[in-house]
Amino acid sequence: MIENWHNRIVKEQAMVAGPRRFRPLRMAVSRIANDVWDLRNGFDFGKIKHSPYATLGCNATMSTDVLVLPAIFDDAMETKRMVDVGCGRGRVIRWLLNHGYKGKIVGVEIDPEIGRIAQELFSEEDNVDILVGDILQMLRPEWDRYYCYNPFSVHMLRRFLNAIVPLRMNNGACVAYYNPRILTLDNGDQLFPHDYIPKPWTVKYKLTKAIPVVNVIAYFVLKPTP
Repeated sequence: MIENWHNRIVKEQAMVAGPRRFRPLRMAVSRIANDVWDLRNGFDFGKIKHSPYATLGCNATMSTDVLVLPAIFDDAMETKRMVDVGCGRGRVIRWLLNHGYKGKIVGVEIDPEIGRIAQELFSEEDNVDILVGDILQMLRPEWDRYYCYNPFSVHMLRRFLNAIVPLRMNNGACVAYYNPRILTLDNGDQLFPHDYIPKPWTVKYKLTKAIPVVNVIAYFVLKPTP
């Protein structure tokens, strides 16, 4: 399964985004797109900040590329709620609002400095709540749809998925995890091997093909218990 995805990503990148030698150019185009979008929305959402909670398994604060957001959320705009785990300053939240998302949006950010910025930015949005703290201490039974941009180490990811199970085992849940970085393949692409996924979760992969970005999103699915 992993080898098949390795080959497919390499093929898709060659067909959609061009040879790997053009990667610096693609990355530059992506950065420009992010900067322009941030400028139009009145705030620099994309600053990278290393997490003060790295020893707990939390990764740096980063923002999802705006070019891939339509592919990530193409089937989620009609959902009743979305929980953005490690929401940072809120680029994904702002994008959802700009594109007419009417459900409840909950952003969870463990870094209090970044969390306060997000709270200020979305203080006037009635359907947005920004919570500051550890997601493992905040999980709620009604939360059924999550989005993550690589916020965890594999140890934290397993704890996160295991903590959701008793809350949603009768009704199911979905965790969309963009740009998974657990297993590094020979060509530098990275995916989740199935051995890391705790039961009863299953995982499926999807390629986000948004020129110049070709990347992977993993969907962790918890099916309702019959």
